[in-house]
Amino acid sequence: MTRAVARMLQAPTGRALAERFIVEDTPAVIRFEAFEGSRIYTANGRKIFHAPRALTGWQEDHIDVRLNLDYLGTDDEFQEQDLPPTLAHELLGHGLWSARAARESALLAILHHELNEENARLVGWRVDFELDGRFEEIGAWAYLADPSGFLRYLKLRHVLYALTWSTAELGRPRETLEERSQAAQAKRDALRTRLANHLSWNAVIDHFVLLHGVVETRMCGLRNYMADAADSYHGEIAVLDTLIAEVDAAVERMIAEPDGCSERYLRQVATYPLIADLQREVDHNARRLREQVRGTLATPDLRNDGSVQMDEDSGPDQITFAQLLEMYRQDREEHPEHWRTAPKSSNNT
Repeated sequence: MTRAVARMLQAPTGRALAERFIVEDTPAVIRFEAFEGSRIYTANGRKIFHAPRALTGWQEDHIDVRLNLDYLGTDDEFQEQDLPPTLAHELLGHGLWSARAARESALLAILHHELNEENARLVGWRVDFELDGRFEEIGAWAYLADPSGFLRYLKLRHVLYALTWSTAELGRPRETLEERSQAAQAKRDALRTRLANHLSWNAVIDHFVLLHGVVETRMCGLRNYMADAADSYHGEIAVLDTLIAEVDAAVERMIAEPDGCSERYLRQVATYPLIADLQREVDHNARRLREQVRGTLATPDLRNDGSVQMDEDSGPDQITFAQLLEMYRQDREEHPEHWRTAPKSSNNT
């Protein structure tokens, strides 16, 4: 933790915001905590985890930052690259503005506005880029290409984001949630289809082991990849199930209110001075991030997309998914009788 804070302060943005943090005299507690559903896996030869990095809230009189305990089980290189910008995101992004919102009795307002997350992301990305000229999180590139599209994407990734609105969306809060629920259901259906397709390849692996005599040990890396990817699909679908339930419940509560107080409050949030000031900070951080990136030769590093991939250290004799595809194509051409009925897999759960 000490090393992560020290590295965060090496970035000019991190140091400047930390000085502001001290001036505002805001107490904070930072701790590691186990996150339900979090799991460590290997991507591009690195041990990382699949789950939220951290969560920040306001507890009575201080900022409370909870870091995912799985950080401690990841590779040292991942901790060094990922933890400092995550701390900046939580403490100097969410934390500073949560403290001001608490002073102005506007915590609920900031929690439900997308600017809260957008600003925190920008702070983390600026710190990250200033430290080594690249982004640990590939989402920064997606944001730079299409900020509004990236924010819409986030709202289908986590329940906390699903219950946030842009200033424009606050003009029609209930209708926005109804549309978001429909989009989440469509995404869930698409993921279920992709999962079913993914699982079908387990039968192809079995085919080459049982019928062609490929040694099972050569499939170990591939089977591990298939299992990890399936777990990732199941995790995304479970998140969407929860997200849809929460969004639909919020809509039902709004409909049940005879005076429409929730919708009326959300429409008022767009007029808060706090929101106007946060918008100016977001605009500044977005402009500075673009200037920083524009002045370099940096390009997206797809190795940092966090997707599940085969472990590069599985061994030289391991069959990759690309090789399996070629084996399948060739076998269908040479032995079409093998594929007249779909093979059953023992691993498609």
